[in-house]
Amino acid sequence: MIPLKMIGENPYKLKPAKKPTKKIRVGLAQLNSSFSDQCYLPLSIGTLQAYAQEHLVYADDYEFLMPIYTFRQ
Repeated sequence: MIPLKMIGENPYKLKPAKKPTKKIRVGLAQLNSSFSDQCYLPLSIGTLQAYAQEHLVYADDYEFLMPIYTFRQ
């Protein structure tokens, strides 16, 4: 027997079992080299954060830290 999904059911929409008990801190990092003393914020980590904030079920329970994108000098 082949299992069939119901019409309107989205198998990719995952729901967490329960709400987190405390804030979850998320730190994003993508290190790059500077060119002519200029350092650019990577688009990929900004896109990941924006997507997560839009689509997380409990978005208010996540705290995004400042991204790390440059080496310390």
